[in-house]
Amino acid sequence: MAAFRYVALNPVKAGLVQAAADWPWASIQAHIAGRGTPYVEVAPGPSIDEARWGEVLKAELIGRPVGAEEWVRGLEERLGRDFLPKKRGPKPKGGREEEDGRDLFR
Repeated sequence: MAAFRYVALNPVKAGLVQAAADWPWASIQAHIAGRGTPYVEVAPGPSIDEARWGEVLKAELIGRPVGAEEWVRGLEERLGRDFLPKKRGPKPKGGREEEDGRDLFR
């Protein structure tokens, strides 16, 4: 339910409308009326536990998608962006090394 509220209130938080039901592309009107439209199927929403909701909120703050690792990797490939966390710490200095460990740029 919290996820549904979050999505429905996005246009309000963005200052685009005064009430969620005023947003013309929202499904909230169908849910309030209790009947579907050609574009919206009114059904009970999925439940989300508090731990998963915490993941959604954290991802929103750091700008990463939430989902299975395989799905996120697919997004990375399609969009050409990195979303999964990388190794922490400074990047290695120097150029590429040959397989035997010698620096290629000496």
